[in-house]
Amino acid sequence: MSAAGGMPAQITRLGQSQGDYAHRWPTFLPDARHFLYWAGNSWTNVPNSGIYLGALDSTEAKFLVRADSNAFYAPPGYLLYLRGETLMAQTFDVGSLKLKGDVLPIAEHVSSPQAFRRGLFTVSGTGLLAYETVPGGNAQFLWVDKQGNKLGTVGEPGNQDAPLLSPDGARLAYMMPDPQSKTEDIWVMDLARGVRTRFTFDPARDTWPVWSPDGGRVAFASNRKGHFDLYVKNASGAANEELLYESDVDK
Repeated sequence: MSAAGGMPAQITRLGQSQGDYAHRWPTFLPDARHFLYWAGNSWTNVPNSGIYLGALDSTEAKFLVRADSNAFYAPPGYLLYLRGETLMAQTFDVGSLKLKGDVLPIAEHVSSPQAFRRGLFTVSGTGLLAYETVPGGNAQFLWVDKQGNKLGTVGEPGNQDAPLLSPDGARLAYMMPDPQSKTEDIWVMDLARGVRTRFTFDPARDTWPVWSPDGGRVAFASNRKGHFDLYVKNASGAANEELLYESDVDK
């Protein structure tokens, strides 16, 4: 869309690469005509999921490199992007619009929420780099007050995400990968005792827990049938989960 206003024009189209589910995080190159963006599927490793080159006056897309996050151009001539939790740099010629040379790792354990494929890093026009790390891939849950002051820790550090308190504040539901399959499961922690219990056991991905208002049940999303459907289970973990809603799209 023109900076002066007017009608927006679509410049990328889904289906230009196999299995692309979303086009995200556009950033301009120095010529202000070409831009970089990430295309692929956040949940599945599909062929050619990575960084693409587009242009304002064309709907054609050019695949540049496989990547697990968005990319930034860094002067005097590098492309920065993530592979896993490693921030990579590769020489990029803005004249020919081509990558050259070897890929070099420049930072480890850089944060990147998989659901969004946005690496938590950025680079200035002078080449100064800033990024967030999670040491060893671990995260520590914290109690904080309304001003953001740290009051204490919750449990041990780990590869954990999406914490949600029960309505009575006595339990914490969150996501953590299975040690063997590496896919997410839901765990519940008794905050008074500091004891955590595994809540889901399916080899598929069980994600994003939500408590019922009375704290008696937990709803969650799982892709055990291919798409993320909604399930519900007794908060005690004593019974099997029930399918709550199923369709052919992710929920």
